[in-house]
Amino acid sequence: MLQMKGGGCWICGALPKKRRLAIEHDHATGRVRGLACHNCNRHLIGKNNAGTARRVLAYLEDNFDGRLI
Repeated sequence: MLQMKGGGCWICGALPKKRRLAIEHDHATGRVRGLACHNCNRHLIGKNNAGTARRVLAYLEDNFDGRLI
């Protein structure tokens, strides 16, 4: 699995530095999905699911009104 993605996180591509990559898996089924760095495993995957990922993607792809802050 490590060689499949060049030795890095399957989400962001970062190579491991201080911590090993986590074996990212579905906690309900135990099915392994890939390897993830601590940040992606904990913050991007751990607090989301396919439904929230679709909503975030739709939000980011939406046309904003163009106002600046």
